[in-house]
Amino acid sequence: MKFKNKLTSALLALSLVGVGSIATTTYANSEATEATFSVTRYNLTGYTDDSYISPEVRAQLVVLLQQYTGNGVTVSKLNELRAKLQDTLNANAKGVFTVTLPNQRIADGTVVYNVNFVAGQVNYGSAPGYSQENVRNSLPSLKEGVQFVAGRPWVDERELTMAIENPLKLTQVEYELQPGKPIVANVNVVAPRGKTLRYVQLDNSSTDKGVEYLRFMAGYLNANLTGRDDVLNLVLLTNLKNFDRYYAFGGSYSLPFYSAHQRLDVSLFHSSTNQNNVPYDNSNTIFYDVNGVGDVAILNWSYYLPHFDFGYSNQIKFQAGYTFKRLKSESSIRYNSLSLSDTNQIYYVSPINVGFAGKIVPFRGLEIEFSTKYNFYYAGFLGTDNINKLRVAGGRLVTAEKYSDWWTATANFKVALPQNWTWVSKFKGQYSSKHLVSSELFSNDVRGFRDENGSGDSGFYLQNELITPTLVRLPNFDLKAYALLDGGWVHYNQDATDKFYNQSKNFDGDSSKFIASTGLGLRVSYKDWSADVYGAYRLKGEDNNRGKYSVWFTTSYRW
Repeated sequence: MKFKNKLTSALLALSLVGVGSIATTTYANSEATEATFSVTRYNLTGYTDDSYISPEVRAQLVVLLQQYTGNGVTVSKLNELRAKLQDTLNANAKGVFTVTLPNQRIADGTVVYNVNFVAGQVNYGSAPGYSQENVRNSLPSLKEGVQFVAGRPWVDERELTMAIENPLKLTQVEYELQPGKPIVANVNVVAPRGKTLRYVQLDNSSTDKGVEYLRFMAGYLNANLTGRDDVLNLVLLTNLKNFDRYYAFGGSYSLPFYSAHQRLDVSLFHSSTNQNNVPYDNSNTIFYDVNGVGDVAILNWSYYLPHFDFGYSNQIKFQAGYTFKRLKSESSIRYNSLSLSDTNQIYYVSPINVGFAGKIVPFRGLEIEFSTKYNFYYAGFLGTDNINKLRVAGGRLVTAEKYSDWWTATANFKVALPQNWTWVSKFKGQYSSKHLVSSELFSNDVRGFRDENGSGDSGFYLQNELITPTLVRLPNFDLKAYALLDGGWVHYNQDATDKFYNQSKNFDGDSSKFIASTGLGLRVSYKDWSADVYGAYRLKGEDNNRGKYSVWFTTSYRW
């Protein structure tokens, strides 16, 4: 949000010495009894300096305040004084200022009045794909004729936050303050790409054994599908060489309700992995086939809480969600043409979650994005399979509990350092005291590991980057280097029952596993093309007998 003129909460402290003292503590409001008290001083806060009110009018206000100073003042007289102050300002600039008498405790003989602007004209901009009506509907609280309080945005900040969350539209509100005139709000909207975006991405991060590691992703985004800032996102992910062996596709839809400060999100995804005739060992006599299918539906509701008087800016929202998962797996192990083992499992699990998410900027140069959620499901309830089926298909044959719950949290920190350097840290973690089924386990994401990041009932990982300033200054070109340091830890819960039935999940006999890596990378972008290349060195942990060094890349193009 920008201000063309500097907004000040100028204090016009008129120290008018009266006689007597306060007999009782009194609240100034319309419902107070007609108790009398002494007033020795009036403070006019808000737009009261010479930039907004002329010296002649200020002198008239002082005369009025002197008339109501002393003993025997009542709430009725204070309201009478407020009306006279309003009339004096209207005589000089009608409809520009509003005078209010806020609820207050009169304990030292001081009474405070607020002088604020009346919100005048609102000018709405537009952009390709976003009409003026669309922009107007995204800021319903921005109306003409309301009171403008010094130092506070005219529009409800929750609505502005929701509007800014649109991925292709940038919304800004600028205020114009001119002496003797109502304040003017200009809503500027910028959408360089219009309301649609298409993108493709290629990387070498696939983890499927027996499938080449190149992954291909394509997507389509419409950020104003029906003119209500509703966002449709479609995505396809597959292997570049073997489309039929590894693919996933799906979409999400997000609909904001600006007046209610709420948002509804719906997502649907389908994935399939088919690995056939994969050698089990080096003998080329034992092979395995693994085929997995997953269908996921997610419903999430968000309510944006009022902004707190904390830091440079903040926005926190309460969230509640429901996830439905259908998971199918088929596997077989063969010795030449002889089948050694066959499994075919299908199970359903539907966790519910509640929590908070948001972004806080305590001061310029530090941004914190976070989320924390409590997740749970109950076997046989709201789409989750019965416990017997969960135990078999979910990988915990005996110890999976009917009621399973876990906490999840994320936190991203971005710190602006001197000389345009930047530090970024990303944290993700999960805690559970239960034996979770395989679909709800926490998975590490430590760079430099392809197969053996590890999973567990609980865990966390931390990704850190120190990013340089731009190394090359060319039009539409950006090149930055970075150093990375990652670490992650996962843990399986175990008890006597696990050990008795010999079904303990562990890492070479240990219930926990810690891995770490470091490396150097480059990020480059030119107009609509970008790439990220880094080399990683594993400090701790093995990765399926691979060497400690590995090179990774991601490249994408948008239009």
